Amino acid sequence: MAQISEKILRKSLKELNVWFLKIQNLHFTPTPADFLVLSHKFRYLIEVKEISSYKGYESFSFNRLTQEESLIEFNDFDDKNQSYILFNFREKTVKKSSFFIVHIGKYIKLKKSIGKQSLNIDDFNKHFIYDKIDVLKGGILDLHID
Repeated sequence: MAQISEKILRKSLKELNVWFLKIQNLHFTPTPADFLVLSHKFRYLIEVKEISSYKGYESFSFNRLTQEESLIEFNDFDDKNQSYILFNFREKTVKKSSFFIVHIGKYIKLKKSIGKQSLNIDDFNKHFIYDKIDVLKGGILDLHID
């Protein structure tokens, strides 16, 4: 389902001075995330989640993040490791879509405290406003990964 968002992330990563690998999803083996990204300072594990707003989907259910344990393990393994979730509330065009890149620690903290089973776009705009990503010319995400 997140193939469009994965393509957008791949295109955006190509614009940065980083090395990355799209982790292939084998149906018989769970993957820890969608992308492994290496920069000069950090190692990133990024899972991509897409909410197709234009199709009427309005929220992200917490149970959709099946990689939660892997993201936490990777993040906690070393100080240079960072785990993130890229959320895309997808509209018909990239420019109209809303992107958020949320650290796994921040996500877990909100998940435990919010008292809900899912988050809608209003929740993201309230709790993750500083994690919102601008879409630049050419549909490139302004990721700030160094």
